[in-house]
Amino acid sequence: MDDQDYGESFTLHIELDLGHFLMSYPVVKVYFASPLTDLGPEGREISKAVRSAVEEVLRSATTHKFEIYDPADHTAPGTQHKACEVYAIDHQHVENADVVFFFIVGPSTGMGMEAQIAAEATVPRVVIRQQGVAVTRMFQGAPSRTLATIEFSAAADIYSQLAAQVAHIGNEASISRRYRDEAREGSLSNFGRFLLKRRIEAQVSLDELSIQTDQTTDWLRRIERDPTAANLMSVPLLQRISKVVDVEMVLDPTRVTVKSSPVTRLSQVCSDSLDSLAEFAVSRTAIDDRRVLEIWRDYREERRLIEREAIAGREDTNRPIDAEQWKAKYDQRSLF
Repeated sequence: MDDQDYGESFTLHIELDLGHFLMSYPVVKVYFASPLTDLGPEGREISKAVRSAVEEVLRSATTHKFEIYDPADHTAPGTQHKACEVYAIDHQHVENADVVFFFIVGPSTGMGMEAQIAAEATVPRVVIRQQGVAVTRMFQGAPSRTLATIEFSAAADIYSQLAAQVAHIGNEASISRRYRDEAREGSLSNFGRFLLKRRIEAQVSLDELSIQTDQTTDWLRRIERDPTAANLMSVPLLQRISKVVDVEMVLDPTRVTVKSSPVTRLSQVCSDSLDSLAEFAVSRTAIDDRRVLEIWRDYREERRLIEREAIAGREDTNRPIDAEQWKAKYDQRSLF
């Protein structure tokens, strides 16, 4: 018994120490945005040296633990990723970052896109600029809050400048994260699943939605599956999607609501079955979108027949279909 008591006390002591450590040493997620193409040998060496200098300062910080994601280590030119995959991966890491470090050492279209993603995600930035390298007014005018700007002529110039501001950067990035998390509560994070279900019910394929919203099918699929992508939808895109799938956007002084019109409301059995079909659809990495629409259309016809003729004597007529049953229906007449 004594051994057990000592063990419980020791475990509690460790947990309390760990909690105190995490509170006094918060984690800050950092995204490195830098040119990855058309730099030339010298430009690549400068970019690598500058990123290494910043990484060294951040990792040696005593006020915060900086976790760094550098696309150069994951999705740089030459990897096996498709273009749409690179966009999705880097987009997700920008929007999930607490601060984005922009390394201005040469021209880069990718950095321009990362700057816009950060602005839309309300992620602040730090600008590391090589002296003599021009910065476009478009980048300068991006609405992201700039926590610090550091200019250098050699990578060694960065150490003292960044070290003097690293605590401020960490504090402000942590505060920004808290505000962002609070704002996301009850936001559009559930819209993706709502969109998928409404699209199935309205019999609108991803290809059709893509044409009518001028978005790629890959991106629309991600909105349906990834709450962070849904959170970053622009109002114009939300309006266009809502029109295509026939849902109503309601704006009043305190909230914005997206809802199906009364004529599209389903019975409880159909609604629960649609939930299960959406669950099945997102569980598959590759799925025939039109096949999903087809099995739902067949199911709705079957339900209408049951309700119209009031078929009795079948216990399963008022039971929703679960994800496994949808899988069986999908595989039964698969187009593959």
